[in-house]
Amino acid sequence: MTSSENGKKLAWDLVKKASSILRPLMNEPLSSDSSIRPQLIEGLDCIYEYLRIANCLIDSFDTSFISMNVMSLSYFLRNVSKEEFQYAIDRLTEWKNAGFGECNNAFAMILTCELRRDIAERRLDLTDYEYVELITGCNADRDYGLSNMLYNPAVREYFIRRASKGEYRYVFTLGSYYYESREYSSAFNTLKDLKDVNTAKYLGLMYYYGRGVSRNYNLAKEYLERYSDIVFSDDEEVIWALGNIYSRLESKRKQFNIYIKSLESPYRRDCDPFIKKMLRQCMLYQRGNITKDMMIFGIEIKSDNLDCEFSVDIAPYCYLIIDWGDGTCDRYGDLDKTGSINCRHTYQQPGTYSISIESSWEKIIEGFDFSRYQRQLHLIYLGDCPGLRKLSIIGQCLSDLDLTPRCSRKLFLTGVICRDNELTKLDLRYCPNITHLDCSCNPIESLNLPKHSALSVVSMLVSVVNKSEINELLMINRGNYCSKMNYDDLNVIDMRLEYYFRRTNWDRVKKYIRSNEQDYYDHQLAECELTFTKLKELAKEINHNPYEDKGGFLAVHDSYVSDDSILHHEEFFLAEETWTTDLATKVRDIRRHDPWMGFPVTPPEYYVASCLVNMVKSWRELKKYPPVA
Repeated sequence: MTSSENGKKLAWDLVKKASSILRPLMNEPLSSDSSIRPQLIEGLDCIYEYLRIANCLIDSFDTSFISMNVMSLSYFLRNVSKEEFQYAIDRLTEWKNAGFGECNNAFAMILTCELRRDIAERRLDLTDYEYVELITGCNADRDYGLSNMLYNPAVREYFIRRASKGEYRYVFTLGSYYYESREYSSAFNTLKDLKDVNTAKYLGLMYYYGRGVSRNYNLAKEYLERYSDIVFSDDEEVIWALGNIYSRLESKRKQFNIYIKSLESPYRRDCDPFIKKMLRQCMLYQRGNITKDMMIFGIEIKSDNLDCEFSVDIAPYCYLIIDWGDGTCDRYGDLDKTGSINCRHTYQQPGTYSISIESSWEKIIEGFDFSRYQRQLHLIYLGDCPGLRKLSIIGQCLSDLDLTPRCSRKLFLTGVICRDNELTKLDLRYCPNITHLDCSCNPIESLNLPKHSALSVVSMLVSVVNKSEINELLMINRGNYCSKMNYDDLNVIDMRLEYYFRRTNWDRVKKYIRSNEQDYYDHQLAECELTFTKLKELAKEINHNPYEDKGGFLAVHDSYVSDDSILHHEEFFLAEETWTTDLATKVRDIRRHDPWMGFPVTPPEYYVASCLVNMVKSWRELKKYPPVA
């Protein structure tokens, strides 16, 4: 080993030693006589020796690492006494004066942290202005938090002084602080001469709202477009303002296009007020520009009970018109989020009635539950509800339940309860994503399932259908037979990764990678194909996940949510765990494609491609398995 390598090893060993010495100081009691604890002196001596060696081998070290290691002092010193803090500051000053420039950043960070404390808790007898003078005079690479402390008059005065000299960073930081503080006139006057793209956001919003300057939609559009075209932004307020400008100056269609693009984002924050505004505006636009949902059913009202009641789940900001068939119509809905509404009507006299439900636009009816009163419903038409997720009809007199769509498959339907009716057959071939089924207490003789079914939870009590195909599906998906289900049980179950590998082939996955993962398509496609082939073979077997009992699942492109004792990061999980464990891990769709948004459910290729491109160093696993013939 060369002397340079020996020196680097010794330096890193000193860093580790200093950390092990200084870390316990945060929890150990202070000296009763206000003396300096020996551990602090020893730890600082280690850092000094590290700096001395690193300075001699400066060409072999990344100076940013040297600076980072010294800056960790701010963490170790947060609970020391005044005397010990002053001692550490004196040592840092000594090192700075000796020419160890990497100490400047640590010095600035420590003093900035101290300035953030309440005056009574500070351990140096300095005024705010003296702190700022020391921090800004130590030649640090950055201000280390001063830009977040403009509420402090001493800091703000320093930024004003630097901004008056035309230094961009200080002008922009000061102007954005004024804007966030609602001092709009000061914000506009500070930022108006800047030409950069980040300033364009603030100037655009000020022209849009008329904050600190007269409202001007044309200038607002110019600035906000410049910002959104260059900066990859998920700033909901900018998107909302720009869309509103388009509706005023250009067209409602252009407003809708920019909003719906933002609403597609997997990281959409539904609680954000601007997201809610965008949702509502899109609903208003779609009401007059798209086919509406339609549901028709027939009921028989008897003299001993003149009430009819059912519930419907609908998308936010939408409404339903229900014609009860006796000349009465009611309107329901316009909620600010997806929710269930109870629909109830009392008839004046018994008889047979035809009820129709019409929505404000397409795919907003997401659930239907007719289970309140027995033996009323005798026919139902659902062909025009492509966004239906959950269907429950219990204790009625249906002899036919047609789930064959008129135009497209029912891609969103995940759960069906049709218990205690008069059904002799049930066709689910056009419901490829169904996971829950309860068709108990029906004389069912024929049950058609979709190819590659996701069916995992089934109740089939008192039925005569051949169960062999369902037995096989349940075994593959680790599903089960159960007793009767309730409407609340009809939720999407998290399927295992092995299931998605079984449902697709390499050509489909390759097409998805080419469209959505360009870097991997250009550089690592061969490795992805080889890995896919191996995993496709392994997916034919039922794989066991050792973390099953701890509630873990894999959220693709997010994190592995589990007990703290097991893994958290998806990439690390996929790289370090065996492939059989990966395949047996449940995955969750985090893209949140709601039916009313007009998008199909997530395809298997999404999960499979995401798994492949995140399996770093897959050759380690490949060599465990013989080549597939």
